[in-house]
Amino acid sequence: MLKRILILSILVLAIIFPSLAAAEVFVDWQAGFHITLPDDWQQVPYSTVSAYLRVLEINPITLNFDGALSQKSDKPFFMAPHMFIAHYPVGQLNQRQIDSVLDEMAAASESGKYVEGSLTAPKVQFYEKQPMYDPELKVVAVATFVKAPGADQISLEIRKFYEKGVAVFIAYGPRENYNSIQPIFLNIIKSFSTKDLDKAAPKESLKVVDISQRQLPTAADTESSIDENGGAKGSNTLIYIISAAALLVGVIWLIARKKKPSSGSL
Repeated sequence: MLKRILILSILVLAIIFPSLAAAEVFVDWQAGFHITLPDDWQQVPYSTVSAYLRVLEINPITLNFDGALSQKSDKPFFMAPHMFIAHYPVGQLNQRQIDSVLDEMAAASESGKYVEGSLTAPKVQFYEKQPMYDPELKVVAVATFVKAPGADQISLEIRKFYEKGVAVFIAYGPRENYNSIQPIFLNIIKSFSTKDLDKAAPKESLKVVDISQRQLPTAADTESSIDENGGAKGSNTLIYIISAAALLVGVIWLIARKKKPSSGSL
């Protein structure tokens, strides 16, 4: 009897407080996929990212991103581990086209080649600028050091080839503890799915508000940002613009913090 009451109590709590058990989901309605966020991550409102970019005189339409995610923190989102999401609606690429994209990405590496490996392995080791391609997931990822005084970061650019085109995820984490953050980035990508978007979408979806507020790129903008093989012409530019912007604002934020009187000792 006591066991039955306990089970009923748990079920009632699950019904009353469903958000305690459900992980947050980001649905990219334009691209037709969704991903699951870790418990301590959040979606950054498009208006917040847009305002941040405009302060730096960067047009959000130029970057053409679908959304941004970050680890929950009392700092600005760009100073915590975070991720920008974009997509290129080029349709499903064949293997020849995928190989062309991989070769393009590998051209920046020292060896000029990409390697194949499992991105679901317990430990994934990247070498700077050398892409790693997981043929089972149809995902390629490449890490790049972003060096600046007091703000060293590592960016991980991830491209997922799927039936509607190429989904792009550009993630950033502090270099000092990047090894503990990288598995989080990869786990987010492993949750990628194109099934049941309506069921996966949270009832209070930020994306619903964002779509009504944002200025969407035209078809010409989208076509000019991708090449005939499905590669992103502005992908590296996107990485460096966002990196430079984050570092600049980060330095300004730190200076402002130092100028404030301290409220206590460490």
